Formats: sequence, C-alpha cells, structure tokens
Amino acid sequence: MLWFTFIGVGERGAIIIEIPHPVPAVAILCVCVSSLLRSRRPAVFLLVAAVADSIAIGGEPIEFPGFGFRLGTLAALYAVANAYPLKAVVIVASALSAVQTVIALTVRGAALMSLHGITITATAALAVAIGHAMRTRRQLWEETHLRATEMERTRRAEGAASLAKEKLAIARDLHDVIGHQIAVINMHAAAATRAIITTPSKALTSLDVIQTSASVALRDISDFLTTLRGDRSEPMAPRDLRDLEETVQTLRAADARIVPEIDAEVSALPSQISRGAYLIAREGLVNAYKYGTPRHPIFVRVSVRRSLLDIAIVNDVGPDESRSYSSSIGIGDIRERTKTLGGTSSVVSDESRHFLHVLLPIPERSA
Repeated sequence: MLWFTFIGVGERGAIIIEIPHPVPAVAILCVCVSSLLRSRRPAVFLLVAAVADSIAIGGEPIEFPGFGFRLGTLAALYAVANAYPLKAVVIVASALSAVQTVIALTVRGAALMSLHGITITATAALAVAIGHAMRTRRQLWEETHLRATEMERTRRAEGAASLAKEKLAIARDLHDVIGHQIAVINMHAAAATRAIITTPSKALTSLDVIQTSASVALRDISDFLTTLRGDRSEPMAPRDLRDLEETVQTLRAADARIVPEIDAEVSALPSQISRGAYLIAREGLVNAYKYGTPRHPIFVRVSVRRSLLDIAIVNDVGPDESRSYSSSIGIGDIRERTKTLGGTSSVVSDESRHFLHVLLPIPERSA
C-alpha cells in the first residue's frame, strides 16, 4: 500500500491515522527532478527512472504506481535514443529489459513470455524506435540546414568574387578607353609648353592633337557608358594591331622618336590576340615615352615566331626614371593582360635602358 495505517484508542473511541509511505514519494520526486535533465543529461534521467521502475516491478511490500514509473522509463529511453547512437541505446535498452524481466520472474513469478514481460520489451523497443526516428530526422534537418548555409555562403562568395571581377574588368576597360587619350593629352601639353616660344607651329600642332584626343576621349566615354548601360545593341568596335601605326604617329607628333618593326603577318592574327597585343604594345610605348630619356629612340618590334607573338620594346632611361618605370601602373596592366592571354612577360631595367618583352601564344585556327 502507499499508506501506513495506525489504529489507536482515544477518549472518543478508535482513531485511524494514515501516513503516506516515504519510498514511493521520494522515487516520484527523483524521477520528476531527473526529467528536467532529459535534454542535457538523458543518461542520468534514464538511470533514475530505470531504478524506480525496477523497484516498482518487483516491489511486494509496497505497491508502487508501476504504470507511472513505466512512463518515466519510456520517456527516458526516448530521450537517450534521441541523443545517442542507436547501437549503444539498443544495448542499454536490451539490458534494462532483461533485468526488469528477471525481476518480474523472480519476485512476481511471471512467466518469461507472459504479457508483462512482453510489455516491458515492446514498450522499450517502441520508445527507442521513436527516439531514434526523431534523432535521425533532427540530424537530417541539421545536415540540410548546414548544406543550405554552405551553399548560401558559397553563392555569396562567388557573387562577391564575380562582382570584384566585373569591377576590375570595368576599370580595365575604362582605362583602355580613355587612359591612352589622357596620356596623349598630357604628352602633347608638355610638348606644346616646350615649343610655345621657340617653335609656335609645333605647339599649335600639339594643341590640335590635344583637341582631337579630348574629343575622342569624350566620344569613347559616351560609347563606353552606353554599352555599359545596355543601350547599345552592338559592342564598341575593338582596336587591334592594325591601329598601332596610329599610336606611333601620335607619339611622334609629341617629339617621340619611334623606330617600329612590325611584321605584315600580324594583320592575320585572331582578334582576341591582336586586340590584347595592341593594348600591350600601346601601353608599353606610352610608358617608354613617359619615363624614357627625351629625344632618345624607342625601338618596338612586333613579330610572329611560329606559334608565338613576340613584342619587344627597348628605350633609354635615366637612373631616376628606371625605378619608376618598372613599378608603374602601366607595367602592372601589361603583366595582368599578358597573364590573361596565357603569355609571359619580362621587364629588365638598369641605369640606362629598359627592356619590355612579351610572348603571347597564338591559338591554332580551326580548319
């Protein structure tokens, strides 16, 4: 019984006093308290519930509310199966069921295959199965969430890389569009300043070049922005090595001594290689003029050697200009563009001369 009964005799007759037995109350309290740990310490919850349930199964002098303790054990098995690997949980549940069945056989004399023994095993298996199913579902959700998070992170990283690449391409294209014209304006402004008194006619020529270059720069900027906005159905017509002679003449008008050597075969090069080579040679010539010794010759050679396009630019430089030449932005652009085209570039400078050498592979034409 859950209660101890005391019978006494008083002045008014017999007195019956019922006092609750402390063991069931303490057991129930322990199970309730340990259930608070079902998420953080499910093993502790199972240990307490299993002990109370086992005592309830075999309790003879004291009749425990066995069904309630059984529910505590099943809840603990569910919590353990939801937290630990299935193999370990099955071993623990099997051992617990075996112990409780032995207790039932020993104390209550129940048959091994009685309804009571089957109930112990079946309910334990059911609790473990449900707990493991919930654990599997939770792990699947976590893996799916983690995969989605990784995909989102990868997508953002790829988007940032694509945006940075696009910005770099826009900056490079903008430099290609107006950088050369600005450099030409700067060169001819310096030439006009030098010749304004001694040779006014040459100064006027430089001013004409400045006006023309400024107009071309404004037109190119407008075309570039129109293409960037998508308002133009056809892209801007790219320049290639056939336009290198125009660059040479522009530099000569600014008192540059250009000595070109350009093979006739370059006119038949693929458009991508021809355009890239033109931008490389143009940048190299402008740098040679900016940092080279004034009125000293600038040698430029563009030739085809089997499957390679050879670009070489040589000019004289002073001791102070040599370091600025090698570290200039233009040389960095040349290296980057050469790498993009799959070629190699080398820059050699000393106190008197600068040598730029670029080799670009020429793709085989399809038959």
